[in-house]
Amino acid sequence: MVNLESETPYFHWTFDKLEDLSREQIDYGFEDSVWKSDVIPSYAIGQSFLAFDSPEEWGVEAPVRFHRTPDGRYEHRSGGIIYDAVRADTKTHVVLTGRWTEADFGKGVFLAVFPIKQAEKVFAEDTAKMPIGSFVPAAVAHLKRELCG
Repeated sequence: MVNLESETPYFHWTFDKLEDLSREQIDYGFEDSVWKSDVIPSYAIGQSFLAFDSPEEWGVEAPVRFHRTPDGRYEHRSGGIIYDAVRADTKTHVVLTGRWTEADFGKGVFLAVFPIKQAEKVFAEDTAKMPIGSFVPAAVAHLKRELCG
């Protein structure tokens, strides 16, 4: 499932209890698989944050912004959605893994894999390399204001 040689960023996720899946959730794309894998369209990696545009399948236009908490975890909270994760950096990828909870939808485990391009490491100050029309540069600017004052 996780390919640390791939240059495609993915968000892999599942539900805690697959037997509790509603027909709507099955129609969401799980079919006969335990895991759902969605391509992340664009992202930014910082030393204390990660931000990415939601996969098209999610039907959400707002970016997902993880920030490092004082105890070293990474979290994202928005409306009824909560992600709580830990981060691991390798020479080629940044990996977030943890739990997600979404009110009125479910909860489960996720694994997000972001390739690091050697010539294009993206930090809080460098959003020029993001695709035009991406929500990520705005998210990075917002996080920079929040975290750096």
